[in-house]
Amino acid sequence: MDHLGSTFDLLKNRDPAAVLGAFDSQVAAILHFNGQPYFITTNTDYIPRLPIRKNHSISLRQDLRYGDDDPTQWPQQYSARYCHLGAIPTTIDHRLPLSALFWSPCKRDFVEHTAAVRGLGTLAPFPWTKLERAVKSLLEEYEEYVKQLESNSLQPLALFPSLAQQISLTLERLQCLPSPYTKMVLTIRELQRFSLEFVALLRYMKIYKPRIEKGGLPPLKPDACIGAFVADATLAQNFHAAGIPYWYMRPTSTFRDENILAVVEPLDPSTRLELDAEPEVPAIPTGTFIDAKIEAMREVARRSNAWYRDPFNDQPPPTEGTSQASEATSSRTREPKPEQSRHHPYASKQRASTGSTSSRGGPGTPAPKETGGRNKFEVYTAEEMPPSIPAWAEALKRVDRSRPVEVTRAMDGRYVFPEPALLVSQQDSQRRQLSLHHWTLLREPLFYRMADADDPHTLLTTQQWRDVLFGKVRPGGRGKGQQRCDVIDEVLGPAMRAFGLSQYSDFPANASDIIPITIHRAREIVWDVAESNFRYEFLALDRRASGLVRHDQCCTCFAGGTLMNIPLNMGKCGLASESLDERHRYICRIARLMRDWVHKPPSLVIDANLLTYYSDDQKHALESAVAVHYTQTFYALFGRAAVIPMRL
Repeated sequence: MDHLGSTFDLLKNRDPAAVLGAFDSQVAAILHFNGQPYFITTNTDYIPRLPIRKNHSISLRQDLRYGDDDPTQWPQQYSARYCHLGAIPTTIDHRLPLSALFWSPCKRDFVEHTAAVRGLGTLAPFPWTKLERAVKSLLEEYEEYVKQLESNSLQPLALFPSLAQQISLTLERLQCLPSPYTKMVLTIRELQRFSLEFVALLRYMKIYKPRIEKGGLPPLKPDACIGAFVADATLAQNFHAAGIPYWYMRPTSTFRDENILAVVEPLDPSTRLELDAEPEVPAIPTGTFIDAKIEAMREVARRSNAWYRDPFNDQPPPTEGTSQASEATSSRTREPKPEQSRHHPYASKQRASTGSTSSRGGPGTPAPKETGGRNKFEVYTAEEMPPSIPAWAEALKRVDRSRPVEVTRAMDGRYVFPEPALLVSQQDSQRRQLSLHHWTLLREPLFYRMADADDPHTLLTTQQWRDVLFGKVRPGGRGKGQQRCDVIDEVLGPAMRAFGLSQYSDFPANASDIIPITIHRAREIVWDVAESNFRYEFLALDRRASGLVRHDQCCTCFAGGTLMNIPLNMGKCGLASESLDERHRYICRIARLMRDWVHKPPSLVIDANLLTYYSDDQKHALESAVAVHYTQTFYALFGRAAVIPMRL
């Protein structure tokens, strides 16, 4: 793409006194594009360089953005699929919450935590609060917009809920998951990019589209937006009427009577943007069009949010639909049927039964026998255990283990995190202290592992978790003990690789070096493990029982709405609240999801409705029915006792 300079006279119609129209321009430029000479006019006072290169690929730059391929940083070619991108704001009043979308993090915004792998941390409270306020402000504006549409019997574009979900997931990841500094910054960039696109979509639908449809005089000057390159006269007129910056490209052979006041050289993005590539991140071939660039960026973001995969599921997660205004993207994605192929000749068929028998017809798989250890259907009692929730403890106890189970996957009898009682069930108090202490060291690397897109999320057996908690990393021989100890390397491997480390920090600990953990703190630790297990299992059960992927709806059933790294102040909220009315709200949300489950709940659960009056006795009955159906269905589909919520 070469610039022609003065080889073509664009100033022959120059008239500074005339009013400039949609095809006229204060400044213009000439360039070669696809082997042909083109000229560019605009409603602004500058011409950015067209972001097109040979063998085009996008790459993360050293500021962890995408340079001149990033639609939030540099104008792109117009796409009907993403027509709103030109409305992305370039600045927002610093007094407004949305100004946080232009903030850049630095090292002092990173709070490093103590863990078995050094370098994991989270965003500091102050910048986190600013970002949260910005997102909350944006989503509240969206909710008001939806109410206005619904009052006129209209629905928002499918792209709105898709972007809103991405924003919520990315914000939750930033809040919940410890990560290295660079990954934290990348998550912030993703959040800002999604949010700025959301701002643009709202403004396009609320402000610019009505201006285009209404016609009339254009604004005196365009708004502070990123703008777009257009190659169609109608688009140029539309953007001119809307007040969105545009750069209208057409062959020089079409030049007639356009009034151009000056000819300039296109602005080089290197004067404003970081263009040096991040050396450790490979480039992604995309071609030159914005549609492919957007898809590539969203694929990177999807991989960043891969911790929402179901760790119990052997199948890869379903691919999300593309986010375009003409296609609906639902969070209630249907689970694909297991592929029948030569690689899986005995893959289980989809369940069709709604009863307790196996989907294969006839008697199902026999219930697994107890191995002589602790009965996990009975709530373990110890002074370090937090109080159980009566309805859930009773439901777990009442699970009918004489019924057949439908276990079809290798991971079903394993645990995402240690079974809670495992931390405090040793007879020796010193061993209990060691297990609790080791969990505090392993907690963040384990959470990081669940967030690592390249980790298979292999779940562990009770024995493997026991070895991990006891810190068996240096066995004296080979055999099963060696194999179990290798699991620790598997568990900590993702975090170790992220930092290029070859040894752990303070793990395993010497029992004599451990600062005693109080009973109160022990209960907090066990509650954290139980709640994290419960939430992951809840999502996995809903996905398997309903065939739907609906993370956002499942999280409404949890106090705080997050999947992991749950604040301790949630220990008496939601399902664990001492208020029956508060518990009832969350129970009704679970009941609503259970209507889609393959094992149908009793009518009391099916008919649950927050708008219906319930006496206290009826609320208790519904709570019990939901807990019973949850624990029984979990046993039927996973072949073991569920981890149930507890109360702090």
